[in-house]
Amino acid sequence: MEFRLLGPLEVWEDGRPLSLGGTKQRALLAILLLRANEVVSRDVLIDELWGEQPPASAAHSVEAYVSRLRKTLHADRAGERSSSRDRPVTCSASTSRSSISTDTSDCSRRAGVRSRRTRQTMRSRS
Repeated sequence: MEFRLLGPLEVWEDGRPLSLGGTKQRALLAILLLRANEVVSRDVLIDELWGEQPPASAAHSVEAYVSRLRKTLHADRAGERSSSRDRPVTCSASTSRSSISTDTSDCSRRAGVRSRRTRQTMRSRS
């Protein structure tokens, strides 16, 4: 699975793009990907998605978005037994987490290339 954050948000698997849903659901995925491998509370997700004036239904909406994302991202793994580490999005009653390796996100790969170039430049100057 490949996550593309630079440009339009896309997720590709087996050479095909996945349908990510509406604007808020896509924004939720972007938030989780930008905080890869961190636990993100429902309150933080609500604040990021709606700002200072969330609707009364915000908590339920976040749960629905996470549920739909999990179904989309785990669709091909439905019959497989896997640990939570193998799932791109995991959640508990009040938190969500994206578990992605740094080589599956274009943003992370680009940052890695930039880091390597910086280290190489620093070594050549010393």
